[in-house]
Amino acid sequence: MALLAAGVSVGIHFVEVETFGVRQEGVAAVLIWKAMYGGRLALVVTLTMLRRALAERGGAGRIGDG
Repeated sequence: MALLAAGVSVGIHFVEVETFGVRQEGVAAVLIWKAMYGGRLALVVTLTMLRRALAERGGAGRIGDG
């Protein structure tokens, strides 16, 4: 709850992104930090979709793959 007190809000949103030419749809956690001057910094965390896109390109393996 310290994040909420510091002006940080977290939401889960359905997003559609294109990574390396691969269209991905899924759920992403969106972290919005409200700066003291009224600005906002939005950070979209799409690790699951990015990992899937990399795996389709053969650029990411699982731990233990030899």
